[in-house]
Amino acid sequence: MNHVVVVEDDPHNAILFRKILEKRAGCNVTLTEDPAEVLELVRGGDVALLILDVSLRHSKWQGRPAGGVEICQLVRSQALPHVPVLLCTATPSVCSRKAAPTTTWPSRSPTTSASPRWRCR
Repeated sequence: MNHVVVVEDDPHNAILFRKILEKRAGCNVTLTEDPAEVLELVRGGDVALLILDVSLRHSKWQGRPAGGVEICQLVRSQALPHVPVLLCTATPSVCSRKAAPTTTWPSRSPTTSASPRWRCR
């Protein structure tokens, strides 16, 4: 079973990531906000995916605020390029707010599969 590390400061989003990844993709998930823990886990070599929230309110590295972009740069600067990184945010941008009223999502057809495109196993 592959290991996914989720760095998320919103507890609802963190639980959502965990449930989806564990139940739908069969992953072992670690939730954290601590950049030092992220580095330790990635150095351990068993992390299959690192998911980083772009905006983290409580994360600090060497006394300075550290968001997902900074943590990604830190992981890469430590010569740890082997782990894929997904940056995400729940904060809407100005562009998405302007486009939202005119944007429509395609309806899901009855034949569309709800299964994930990849699995951690």
